[in-house]
Amino acid sequence: MCRLVLTACVVSLKFNEDDYFDNVYYARIGGMTLNELNSLEHDFLTGIDYRLYVEETEYKRYLDSIMIYIKNVAAKKEKKEVNMKIKFSREFAVVHSRTNSNSFSRTTYANAYWTSRAYEGKDQYRKIYC
Repeated sequence: MCRLVLTACVVSLKFNEDDYFDNVYYARIGGMTLNELNSLEHDFLTGIDYRLYVEETEYKRYLDSIMIYIKNVAAKKEKKEVNMKIKFSREFAVVHSRTNSNSFSRTTYANAYWTSRAYEGKDQYRKIYC
C-alpha cells in the first residue's frame, strides 16, 4: 500500500507541479530502488490509462464521500468517548460507595481512572479493590 501511495504522489507531483525532484529522491524516501519506482510508475500510469486529469464532478463526488466517512468516524469516536465517560462515572460511583470513610482519597480516584482507561471486563473491579 505504501508503494502505491508513493507512486501516486510522484505521478501527481509530476502532473501538477513544474518543479519537482528526480525519481532517485522519491525512491530513496520510499525505501526502494530507482528501477522499482520507475516500473511502478509505468504500471500505475498504464493502469489508469494515462488519465491524469480529474473532472470537477468526479473530484466533488469523491471529496463528498471522504467527508461523509470522516464525519462517521468522528461520530463513532465521540460516541465511544461518551460511553467511556458513562462507564467511568459508574466505576467512580462504585468505588466511592465502597470506601469506608467520608473522604474520597486521591489514590482511589487515580486507581478508578486508570482502571477505566486500561481494563475491560470484570477484572477491573478486582484491580481497584486489591
